[in-house]
Amino acid sequence: MKDNDEISKLIDSMESDDTLERKMNAFKQEKERKSRVQRLQKNKKEETKPEAKPVLSQADLNDPETEEPTDDADGRTMAWNPHQIKEEEDSNKTVIMSDDKIQRLWKREESGSQTSAQKDADAPKLERKVVSGGSGGKKKHSALNQEDTRRIIKYIAVAVLSVLLVVGVAKAVTTLIDNNENAAEATSGYSDLKKWAESYDSLSSSEKQDITEYESIYNKLTDAEKDEIDSILKEKSGYTFNQLLAKAKSAKKKSTKNNNTKNAEKKAKLLSRINALKTKLAAAQQDLTDAQNSETTAQSTIDSINQQLTDLDTNLSNAKTDYQSAQTAYETAKKAYQEADSEDDNYDELEQAYNEAQSEYNTAKSTYDGLNASYSSTKKSLETQLSSAKEDLSDAQKDESDAQTLVNSYTAQINKLQAQYDSLD
Repeated sequence: MKDNDEISKLIDSMESDDTLERKMNAFKQEKERKSRVQRLQKNKKEETKPEAKPVLSQADLNDPETEEPTDDADGRTMAWNPHQIKEEEDSNKTVIMSDDKIQRLWKREESGSQTSAQKDADAPKLERKVVSGGSGGKKKHSALNQEDTRRIIKYIAVAVLSVLLVVGVAKAVTTLIDNNENAAEATSGYSDLKKWAESYDSLSSSEKQDITEYESIYNKLTDAEKDEIDSILKEKSGYTFNQLLAKAKSAKKKSTKNNNTKNAEKKAKLLSRINALKTKLAAAQQDLTDAQNSETTAQSTIDSINQQLTDLDTNLSNAKTDYQSAQTAYETAKKAYQEADSEDDNYDELEQAYNEAQSEYNTAKSTYDGLNASYSSTKKSLETQLSSAKEDLSDAQKDESDAQTLVNSYTAQINKLQAQYDSLD
């Protein structure tokens, strides 16, 4: 019965959900350490012991919901309250009930036993027994799960409330800091405005126009602070802050209008200069194009003259070679012809060869003599043309350089004036 005593202590010592949970875990661990053999022996002993007779107290007997005693199959008398005891009979006629109901019945029995013990000291007692399995065990497990669920919900609620509390505190601190910063800013702004107002009569015209920068500060001041600023400015200038502010805005507006007029005049002048420079730029670009074309023509002429000079030398050299070859052939044919006998069979052939060689010689000599006679004058003429073409090329290159310089200068001036024009928008 040691285990039953442990259960009794466990049930009697329930104080809170946390205590019950710790003790139930300890009890479960203790039970798991027992060997299988010991549990089997315990079960055998419990099967041989007589069943406990649940005896109800006088309060239970007086309960109108308690049913009349009945006899079971063994002739024993039992009574129960159907709302407090859920009875399930197994093969050993054992009454199975949940721990909650056992706790209520046990407390009721103890309260009743204080009087009944005096009347009947030998009356049987209500005995607690742990029965594995069955509906009672399932109901207990369900109750524990409900308690765990409620505990988890409680923890979650506490966590959520903690987060909300932290967020609320952070927001409150942030608001307080912002308010302090705004207050400090307002105080600093008022101090600066007051110093400016006190020195108003010694300010320059441009410094007096700074009143527009204090407009937002003035609007945030209290009525008393505004009155103090107005009083200082009236003493210095004869006008309140708003009156001076209106004058400053009007002056700025007028100044802006004047500036716009001046800007328009400047833009007109700049535009006129830009257009004049664009005209010059167009002319310079045309000069540049012409110079480039002249340069191309001069270079082409130079290349042509150089080719003619080369051809002149080549032709003279070829003509001289042809003349020399023809002369050699002619002399050979002439000798063969002169040495031949008219009675020879090849005399006619030698005569014909001689005549042909003489004709080719004469032609080659005439060509060479003509080229050689005109070579000097032709070469001199070509060299003169070449020199002139080179001068034309030099002039074209200079014109191109000058035109390119003007184009770059006009372009730079136009870009500068255009930037000034755009800055006036």
